[in-house]
This record gives sequence, structure tokens and C-alpha cells, in this order.
Amino acid sequence: LQTKGLSATLGAQAAAKAGKKQPRESEARLLDRHLFEQAAAGEEDAIALLVQLYLGLRPSEVLGLTVGCIEGAVVYVNGTKNQNAVRKLELYAPVAELLLAFCQGRPKSQRIFAADRVTQPGSGWMYKRLKKLCAKLGIEQICPHALRGLHSSLALTAGATSQHVAAALGHASFSTTSRHYATRESIEVGRARNFVSAMVNQPSEVLREKLAQHGGNTTKRSE
Repeated sequence: LQTKGLSATLGAQAAAKAGKKQPRESEARLLDRHLFEQAAAGEEDAIALLVQLYLGLRPSEVLGLTVGCIEGAVVYVNGTKNQNAVRKLELYAPVAELLLAFCQGRPKSQRIFAADRVTQPGSGWMYKRLKKLCAKLGIEQICPHALRGLHSSLALTAGATSQHVAAALGHASFSTTSRHYATRESIEVGRARNFVSAMVNQPSEVLREKLAQHGGNTTKRSE
């Protein structure tokens, strides 16, 4: 998700969903545009949802971010769900700029979102705000985890490897990502794009090794 509006590539993928329901193309575009508009006005809810969409974080991870976790476009996620939840991610620059502006002048130890609460709120904080936003925009109701799914599907469609997507979401393996988040179409499109990229950019000996690892046979057959 390194280009704003990548949600426009979702297309018919939403018709065959894996796990949580993902928004349709038109809904994803509308949601993305509205979130940017509201975030530019300093709206906390919109910034939180944009961060989740563009980083693929769990709701609890978004709410657990502190000002000190942000260094330019780099975000340090101190997730606690498993050993893979602690990770370093790069945020799309326009979203990073909005986030930095929202954090400006605040103590590094302060939570970025819902800072007025004594303790970190539960995931319901994100659910409630996304539900309200969907109703306002007149789009089908989705949950925050659908934003994680949208992130993974779009990243795969854009050519990100399954390993990178799984790591970004804080999963130990891609099996969890494919089972609960990524659409079937995004996985297939991603594989095809990575194969084409490999064919164009990698030496033939490297290709032969990779094909062999995947059961391909590069030996010449007798006619």
C-alpha cells in the first residue's frame, strides 16, 4: 500500500472473500477518500483508521501506539499477541505526515489515540468508530479486521510476497493470512506478478533453483 488510492485495484476481489468481509471497490475508494479528508482536518478517528488500513495493524496495536513509536515514516509496533507481533513497519508518507502532525508537541510516552482515557480502550473503540463511519457514508458495515484484510489483499495484488505480507500483519506464517484475510484472487494475482518479475529481473540460474524448489522441472526432456 505505497500509493494512495491503491484500493481502486480491489475490483472484483471482494466477491470471493477470505475471513472477514472486505469492502467493494467503490466502497474502498469512498472510505479512503473520506478518511484522508477527515484526517487532514485533524480528526482522531480517521487517522486511527488510516493507520490501520495502511499498516494492516490489529485494532489493539493501533490503540497501543505511543508517540515515541513514530520516527518519521517508520512505525515501531509493540504487539503482544505473539512473538511476531513486535515489528518495524514503514507507513505511506502522506499518512505518516498526518500522523506526525497529530502527535506534534506531545510526550513520547503518551498513547496516540484515546489519550484522554486512563487506560488503553478495547477494540470496541475502533469498531464503534468504523461502524459510525460506514453508516455515514452509506456503505455496507465492515469491522476493523476487514481493513487488515483489505491491506493484505491489496499488498498481494500489488506484488508483495506472501512472506512480507504475513510479517507485516504479525503472523508467523502466510497460512493464517490466507485463511483469515487475503482474498483468493489477490493471492493468485500476486503470485503471477512475482513470477513475471522474477522472469524479467533474475538470472536464469536463480530461476532454475526457484522452480526446482517449487517442483518445477528445468531439465530437457527427450523428444
